[in-house]
Amino acid sequence: MAFLRLDPRTIMCLTLWMSIIALISNDRFYLISIFIIALMIALILRADVVGLLFRIRKFLPVLLAIILMQIIFNKSGDEVLRLGNVLVLYSGGLESSLIIGLRICVFILSAIIINTQEARALIQALVQMRIPYEIAFMSNIAIRFLPMLKEEINDTMSSIQLRGLDIYKLPLRKRLDVYSYVFIPVLAGTIAKARSIAIAMELRGFRMYPNRTSLFFLTFTAIDYFVIGMSSLLGTIALIYLYS
Repeated sequence: MAFLRLDPRTIMCLTLWMSIIALISNDRFYLISIFIIALMIALILRADVVGLLFRIRKFLPVLLAIILMQIIFNKSGDEVLRLGNVLVLYSGGLESSLIIGLRICVFILSAIIINTQEARALIQALVQMRIPYEIAFMSNIAIRFLPMLKEEINDTMSSIQLRGLDIYKLPLRKRLDVYSYVFIPVLAGTIAKARSIAIAMELRGFRMYPNRTSLFFLTFTAIDYFVIGMSSLLGTIALIYLYS
């Protein structure tokens, strides 16, 4: 259980404001503040930050590569490090890498915060925000398909390795050929699962009636109104300051 129970629409409002400010801001103070706020919200909601970071650890080298490229190729600002006659590090590169790193971290924390909500509650929140149920349901299914796609890829790669082929020891060109062969069964398996889900939905009468009822209805509490009001106020002030 979380320390604080918030409506999913309140969570969406918070993450929306944090993502917008992180996306358009190039100020270190703003980005560090947003990062700290996002981390505090994730901890208050008892989000499994460490567990999710462990699951996406394979993307960390990509993040580090983006930061390193900014450090190397951004030649603005003052000199920070020189190796012989070659300037290899500028203050502008450090500034840019810090901004991009903080921005990506805010996006990751926003996704973690959204992940604290149940899928059914998120669908109901979208429906009560006047979004058609079909679109809300498809959004949830699309998110659920990502783990299924990953599982399909892992099963295919495991079957290849069990046949005695070590992909990681192959030259790059042959490795790309193997990946191209893997793509076909993965795509076929994904289509088969999508067809099974579609059949199950039709058997349960999905979209049989024009109006759909819900088992429960989300209601705002006083804390939800307070959080939405404060986040909207602070977000508006931040946008005015950034564009002034």
